[in-house]
Amino acid sequence: MVIVQIYPSQWGKLKNITAKAEYYKDLGVEAIWISPCYPHSGYDNGYDIKHYEDIAPEYGTLADMAELIDTYHANGIKVLLDLVINHCSIEHPIYKMALKGDKSAQAMFHMYDEPQNDWEAIFGGSVWKYEPSIDKYVFHAFTEGQIDWNFDNEEVWEFWENVIAFWLEDMDVDGFRIDAQTHIAKSVWDTPKVKHDPGAPYRCAPKLHEYMEHLSDIVYGIKGSAFLMGEANGIDACGAKRWIDEGLLDCVIQFEHLAPLKLEGTHRNGSTLDCILKMKEWSDVLGEDNLAYIQSHDVACAYSVLSLDHEDIARLVFSQQGHKLLYNGQETGMENKI
Repeated sequence: MVIVQIYPSQWGKLKNITAKAEYYKDLGVEAIWISPCYPHSGYDNGYDIKHYEDIAPEYGTLADMAELIDTYHANGIKVLLDLVINHCSIEHPIYKMALKGDKSAQAMFHMYDEPQNDWEAIFGGSVWKYEPSIDKYVFHAFTEGQIDWNFDNEEVWEFWENVIAFWLEDMDVDGFRIDAQTHIAKSVWDTPKVKHDPGAPYRCAPKLHEYMEHLSDIVYGIKGSAFLMGEANGIDACGAKRWIDEGLLDCVIQFEHLAPLKLEGTHRNGSTLDCILKMKEWSDVLGEDNLAYIQSHDVACAYSVLSLDHEDIARLVFSQQGHKLLYNGQETGMENKI
């Protein structure tokens, strides 16, 4: 399946995305993945959601989204949304209730009277944010504006089942890209941190497989035909194959082939050969369940870091087995001008 990632802020309105349905059909695109377009707080480019069942006003309305989904379906194209399951915005209603002292709401997050360890957040600083209004510390893997859900709490799963049902049943989307999936489980709090790898204690932690089974049961129980792409930082090709063979996901967005790239600046200083060899490894191991890509919102312009031109990168991606993921504008050879 050929999938295109749509980054809403580059389009302005959902209606502008809707207008491109026939264009993508003519290109042979079979699915679009729309990055977060929900109401958010501005801490992390839309990945800090304060309402999971609505559309940010700058992009339009739920009616606009319904029109988009219907139009793409009429053109034979699936619509996948970003399921930002690991964390929510500090402006989410449940978190606001927690800050007012609601014990049930507080239990839906990792809240304690004292920091539980010296772990570091992926974007810097401690993972423990102090909330003076309740004199408690709360866990966040990314920014202080993004608070991690506690998936040991059944109420969190009930909340997410309702969100997933809304999009799969009420809005008829075809599946999800699961954001930060390998971070939803945390190691026991006394696990030592890892130097130069802040996310290690809460990446692919022991309970992750259990959580993934629960999530896939919810999704496929609601819509058996749903398509799931898991963002899986920290997993290798053999591990990804096990997940897919077990029916937990349809494919994995992995990062191993991006590790050789030096992303600072926009000079072509990435290790092209290492990147290609790692892509081939994943293709060989996963076969038709592989997902090949070079560009995304994390690496918006690969031409800037690889010694490959537009046609070379197209050949590289489409020479791999399995699904192909393109970033919006990549099909035109768009370059990074920032």
